[in-house]
Amino acid sequence: MLTLGRRGFVTAETARESVLLQFENAIGATLPDAYRIFLVSTGGETPKMNSFPLGSGVDAWETEVSFFGLQTGAYCLHSVPENFKEYAGRIPHHLVPIGIDPGGNLICLSIAEDRCGQIFFADHDYFSYDGDEPTDDGVEFLASSFESFFGSLRDYSDEWK
Repeated sequence: MLTLGRRGFVTAETARESVLLQFENAIGATLPDAYRIFLVSTGGETPKMNSFPLGSGVDAWETEVSFFGLQTGAYCLHSVPENFKEYAGRIPHHLVPIGIDPGGNLICLSIAEDRCGQIFFADHDYFSYDGDEPTDDGVEFLASSFESFFGSLRDYSDEWK
């Protein structure tokens, strides 16, 4: 997809990079390279293999992620920048929502210095809705990096039938 710019053609990737840079400036953090590449090259498109396990033993279960992209404008419900604004004050400040599961739980990337790039699951039952400072209650570690998380995704039908 191409859009005609003032001096020629601007690719979708160039437009996405611009939105991404604006977002990073707004949050005061640079997102990890692997996640940046994913957003710029795909726009945040969710792959077919989008399922991942949670918990262990008898408490183990599986869910699916729908990734957020870089859409802008009105009604961008699946946009990283818009969801960052939407969930500000409801989830810990170091988390950037990068996706959502069918139950409304968030998949987040940490921008905290000591956990930068790590991926977490944020249970919607623990979101702060009353103005209290959000805590890490209901936040579960998923992966040490976006690459690791993305590489662990599988087709729901492969192993959970």
